[in-house]
Amino acid sequence: MEDYIDGPELTVSIIGKRLQPVVLPHVQIAPVAQQFYDYKAKYTKGETNYIIPARINDELTAKLAEQASTLYRAIDFSPYVRMDAKLDAAGNIYFLEANTLPGFTALSLVPQAAAACGISYTELLLLLLYLALETRL
Repeated sequence: MEDYIDGPELTVSIIGKRLQPVVLPHVQIAPVAQQFYDYKAKYTKGETNYIIPARINDELTAKLAEQASTLYRAIDFSPYVRMDAKLDAAGNIYFLEANTLPGFTALSLVPQAAAACGISYTELLLLLLYLALETRL
């Protein structure tokens, strides 16, 4: 049992080499009819609004990016990762998980975050393949 964190749920997508991570726009996860981001909210089109960029202030946006980048470098999540987090009322960040192989469906968040900064689905896949090959050679 854990304390409930009453605040927005966010996801941070990062791509790049270990020492040169690039943080994509944060995504705010807002279920439409349900209180929690459960299976139905996640996998049923129209059940969740994905707000890009997240509706948080510039200070929290930068803080979230910095903390996520620090984790990315420390644990070496390259070539990419999607980290889920919650913010409490005081602006404290709680990372819930780091997904090193996030989905790539039409509803997936890494492709949505990439699209928000002009990276197409095909370009994203090619970039990730290049980075994966580069880091393994």
